[in-house]
Amino acid sequence: MYNWIWTGWAKVYDTMNRPTPTDIGAVAKTGDTIEGSLVVENILTVPKGLQIAGTDAQIFPGADNAGFISNNINIGSWYGIGFYCSLTGAEGYAGYIDTRTGKLQMAGQIIPANYANFDARYQAAGSSGKPATSGISGSVLWWRDADTGVIFMMGTTASVPNSGRVTFPFAFPAACFSVVANRNNSSGEAAAMQPYSIDKTGWNLRIAGGGTETVTWFAAGK
Repeated sequence: MYNWIWTGWAKVYDTMNRPTPTDIGAVAKTGDTIEGSLVVENILTVPKGLQIAGTDAQIFPGADNAGFISNNINIGSWYGIGFYCSLTGAEGYAGYIDTRTGKLQMAGQIIPANYANFDARYQAAGSSGKPATSGISGSVLWWRDADTGVIFMMGTTASVPNSGRVTFPFAFPAACFSVVANRNNSSGEAAAMQPYSIDKTGWNLRIAGGGTETVTWFAAGK
């Protein structure tokens, strides 16, 4: 009877007969399933992490660290973590991380706040210096490094007599540091040879026993 009106039978709960969460539509502290949406207006603390039902995706805490061993917060995925744009008219993936390979790919630019790491690993645009130049003068091939001024020459000179002079196609601006010469005749006995009197404009050849030789030579200077 309620308010002097007879009603159907009802169960009365008290400290000796407590209701279950199901009886009153509550969530069980020991674990339960919420079939609708859940709104948390304050901080939600999940000590062991969150897992999306039916998947291997989870968010879970780790050690106080940043690196490949552990991190303060970890995002777990069986395969990919996507960055999805939900803006109406622009829906779609803007990028993703492949958790198996570590590959990060974005549809647009990835712009760092600090370029120091990039500058340390790669040569800055426009800093490659002046290009090297090269050419052929008669039977002499030459190459010049425009940054350092180093010059290499190599060529073949025919009929050089003992104490004869080999002249460079152009003079070294500072000095010629070395000349290496080799006999290039197809007949006759090999002869000992020695470049000498090396300067900016050329060099002389000493041939043991005299005679003439066709020589291939290499010179370096700047």
